[in-house]
Parts: sequence; C-alpha cells; structure tokens
Amino acid sequence: MKDERGIALITALVLAMISMAIATTTWYMVLKGTEISGIEKRFTSALGAAKGGLQIAAKVIGSEGTDPTGGLVTVNDPTCFNKKIENMKIDWSPECSASQQNPYVTDSPDLTITLGSYRVLVKIISTTLGTTELGGITETGPRGVVAPYNMVRALTDPRLYRLEVRSESTTNPLDTAELTALYAY
Repeated sequence: MKDERGIALITALVLAMISMAIATTTWYMVLKGTEISGIEKRFTSALGAAKGGLQIAAKVIGSEGTDPTGGLVTVNDPTCFNKKIENMKIDWSPECSASQQNPYVTDSPDLTITLGSYRVLVKIISTTLGTTELGGITETGPRGVVAPYNMVRALTDPRLYRLEVRSESTTNPLDTAELTALYAY
C-alpha cells in the first residue's frame, strides 16, 4: 500500500507539471499573438502612409515640382528635384550632390510629405527618358495624366522614374514601411 500511495503522488505531481506547462504555453501564445497583431496594425498604417505619399509624389512630379496638396509637401532642393525629373541620372551633376544621387531614401530625400502622424520621404533614384507610350496623343494641349480635369500638362518627352519611399511614424520610430516604385509619366 505504501508504494501505491507514492506512485499516486508522483503521478499527480507529473500531471500538475504538464498542466502548468500547457497553461504557460497558452498564456505565452496569447501574449505573442496580441503583440504581433499590434505590430501588423502599425505596419499597415505605415504602409498606407507610404502608398499615399507615393500618390502625392506622382502628382508633384506631374506638376513639375509644385505642391498640389496645399502644404503637405516640401521639396527639399528644388534645383536638384527639377534636374531629376527632367534628365537622366548621368546628367544630375553638379546640381545634385552625391548624397542626393545615392539610392538611400533617408540620405537627402527629394520630397518630405506630412500625412497625419507619419513623415513620408520620397527620392527619385533614376530617370529614364522616352520609354513610356503616349497612346498617340499629341503634345498640343493640356491633358489629365495624373490629375483629373486636365489640370496637369504632360511633359514633351515621356519618362520612367524609379522612386524609393519610406514612411516613418513621428510618435514611434519603429513604425516604418518602405516601397520601391516605377512611375511612368
């Protein structure tokens, strides 16, 4: 009888330890799931800001450097920016410094856009001339390429821009999203 009571006690302790391990694992998984859900929500917000900044950047390029938003956009170096939207990368010097020509959007971005609690940085990485199809439309008058109601006049030579975009939360530096885009104009 004594041996049976000892085995019953050991069995009860082992089962209690297994139950505790299962409960601890479940608690850990719930906490990690909540944490991952929060990270995903913040990333989705940052990605939305980056996509919105990309759309605004396309309008700024289409309007040849003017801010069509009424104050959300800062063109950090208008001379370099205009050089970038009008010429291929090989012709950007001397107006654009080495940091303005490198592919890192955080080094001398061309545009800074404020969207709510996000700061969106946009940089033109390269410009290729004459690669987009105008669909047989002549260059005789204004037409709506980026904006409705013929607000933007198309450039004489079509262009293809490679853009790097980064959105950063102003309240949490870990909330970021980055995009690379090709924009044909």
